[in-house]
Amino acid sequence: MKNTQDNTATEGYAPAAGSPIPPIESAILNIGTAVNDCEWAKSKWIDGEWNDCTMWISNAIAQLESARSKIYAHQESENDKAQATDGA
Repeated sequence: MKNTQDNTATEGYAPAAGSPIPPIESAILNIGTAVNDCEWAKSKWIDGEWNDCTMWISNAIAQLESARSKIYAHQESENDKAQATDGA
């Protein structure tokens, strides 16, 4: 079974040509990938392919941890901006 990425969750988040994806927008890409990985894990579980199932679960967890890290960093950045504005 070939892994084809479903980009529905990431529509509207394409960066301008040649520019890097901002971390907060990259987080939604991580979440969309995690959802896709979970679907693959479910498929492998149904097929009884336990090693592949656990691999897809591990991939999904890694994607979610990456998204969480990016969201925390964004939140801290926003809090720092707000404090700088309040203190000015």
